[in-house]
Amino acid sequence: MPSQPMFYCSTARSSVPFELRLAVGEKVAISRWRVSENIIVSNVGYTKAAFEQLSSQRTEMPNWIAADNHLEDERARRINDFLSLEFTKLVSDGREFEYKRSIAISRVLLQDIEPVILSARLVKRFAGIVYPAIATKGHADNICIHPEFVDSSLKLEQAEFVQVRSIVDHGVWQEYKLDHLDFANSFSPVGTIEWKGRPARWNIVIPPGGRVTQSIEDGQTVYRDAQGELIDPQ
Repeated sequence: MPSQPMFYCSTARSSVPFELRLAVGEKVAISRWRVSENIIVSNVGYTKAAFEQLSSQRTEMPNWIAADNHLEDERARRINDFLSLEFTKLVSDGREFEYKRSIAISRVLLQDIEPVILSARLVKRFAGIVYPAIATKGHADNICIHPEFVDSSLKLEQAEFVQVRSIVDHGVWQEYKLDHLDFANSFSPVGTIEWKGRPARWNIVIPPGGRVTQSIEDGQTVYRDAQGELIDPQ
């Protein structure tokens, strides 16, 4: 929306190249943020019809949406389906004017709310909207957040600088292969990224009787301790 900047992010790191439509050889910085204070967001797009429109293979709704998704009122269900289909509509190049509908829906979903105390703070508006990631056929969730809530309730934890090595076509889906060029987990007081000049690396010390597991999550190697907590690179 004009003169109303928003912070766009995704629950899946692998969504970033698709959202930006990156080509082979292009470089991008991918950052990771954590919610440090509770926020209230509205949601749209979590209906069977919307997932069918996206040709999604996602079969289950998120656990957090289940309680709100079983609308008993037929009129409410029809409105929910309409808003979901319009908001998750695929817009082709040259037809960007069709975004006007989703913008209009956003204005409704981002309206002020009845004041509520949240984490000892008085909240008077939705922080943002969560919706299925259209670029990945709904297999991840995107979130757009008002900048004021980014400043108050989000924390920047790390960033990585990557380059697209190749795009593998698997028929029904594509996969981005990335080269990791640089890494940062510290930032100056004014927000400058303090790059380390090397890719991320792990220095893992396993205590006696301890356990560390390695797995591939969201397209990257991750390590977790015995409690299942993520071990960050250095």
